[in-house]
Amino acid sequence: MSSSQLSDGMPNARRARLRLKRIDPWSLAKLAFIVSLGIAIAIAVAVALLWLLFSQAGVFDSVGRTTTDVFGSSVDPQTLFGFGPVMALTAVVAIVQVLLTTAISALLASLYNLAAYFVGGLQIVLVED
Repeated sequence: MSSSQLSDGMPNARRARLRLKRIDPWSLAKLAFIVSLGIAIAIAVAVALLWLLFSQAGVFDSVGRTTTDVFGSSVDPQTLFGFGPVMALTAVVAIVQVLLTTAISALLASLYNLAAYFVGGLQIVLVED
């Protein structure tokens, strides 16, 4: 038996104890921006596909007939549920999501750095298989 194996036949695994003391807020903000941009694109595509599905299923026509029955002919559902207004609202939500995610990630990195200053950071044990 070689010296690199334990008595039960399992090889010794190299271990490294590391401590995460600081996260660069700018680096995390850049990463969060890219990830949230991908999420925003996925949201926009999902909303467009759902709108097309609802349009083909006749959901908007049904809503239009119901609103006409309830409120009279003064309510036009196309102004609320048209493709343009829905995608404009989706774009606003996506932009706000990207901005908030980026800003909050930088803030959280700064808060982690402050906490890590007092408690020493996050201890990580890495094991080589």
